[in-house]
Amino acid sequence: MNPRMTAKLIFSITIGTLFVLSPPPALAQGGGTWTTEAPMPTARDILAAAEIDGVIYAVGGEVANNCSPVGTVEAFDPATNTWNTKSPMPTPRWFVAAEQVNGILYTVGGQTGCGGAVGTVEAYDPSTDTWSSKAPMPTPRWGAGIVALDGLLYVIGGGDVGNNPLTTVEAYDPASDSWTTLPSMPTARSRAGAAEVHGLIYVIGGNNFGNIPLATVEAFDAETNIWAEKAPLPIAKSGFGIGVVNGIIYAAGGGDNTGFSTTNESYKPSSDAWTIRAPMPTARNGLGAAVVKGTLYAIGGLNVSGELAVNESFELHGN
Repeated sequence: MNPRMTAKLIFSITIGTLFVLSPPPALAQGGGTWTTEAPMPTARDILAAAEIDGVIYAVGGEVANNCSPVGTVEAFDPATNTWNTKSPMPTPRWFVAAEQVNGILYTVGGQTGCGGAVGTVEAYDPSTDTWSSKAPMPTPRWGAGIVALDGLLYVIGGGDVGNNPLTTVEAYDPASDSWTTLPSMPTARSRAGAAEVHGLIYVIGGNNFGNIPLATVEAFDAETNIWAEKAPLPIAKSGFGIGVVNGIIYAAGGGDNTGFSTTNESYKPSSDAWTIRAPMPTARNGLGAAVVKGTLYAIGGLNVSGELAVNESFELHGN
């Protein structure tokens, strides 16, 4: 055989063997079941959602593509699959963050129109269906992640008045109605998801400069004030619904580089690993999400059809 042909053959076999022995790592695949629930009375996107005593409160957002946010508050009771209208949020906002501490719902930041950012903080008491104003957030911003931990609210990232993504982390203490600045997040981003598991705060995905979706995952230890990098999202995205079920973080829908997404991934902090779950039936971005009794509810959002009233729930049976 021609020596050049022999060398080419050996080279080809070697390369082929290396390719076979070094495949890209495969993501774990998991199941789960989606169910269509009673639709939200008011179709809207870029809203926030939070759970209090088994009821989900869907707050703010936009009902038409006109940069006119609403203060609408509607409450969904999964036990009866029904909705009720509540007193509206005093300051209509979209890109608002919402979370509860000790049965009080706090709405933080957002935008009141096209562009800009506010530091507004308002508190809702479900027992009286009333709102009150609280100390404003030091850094006005929109599209921030929010987490409740040990009686404090941690507000992370977001966009500033010039629509630039931020690394800012500030903690609000409802007991003293005061704010504290904490170490900045390593990666600037807006519209990321944030969730707490076993005392660590995980910030997932979001948009960087130029509204480019990120796969970045970083975890903040509130005891040591230290950030650490974690396994990235399988698909870079932002504006998704996020919730924690049995110590597992779920990221449903959102917007990725292809448009409106149905992807549903779960992250297990103990193994620092992601699993692909059953896709959400309705592709959408800018949805709200909350968990009640081990079920994740994905509410509202936006897709090519416009603002949505869709309410879909996800349950995982087994692993």
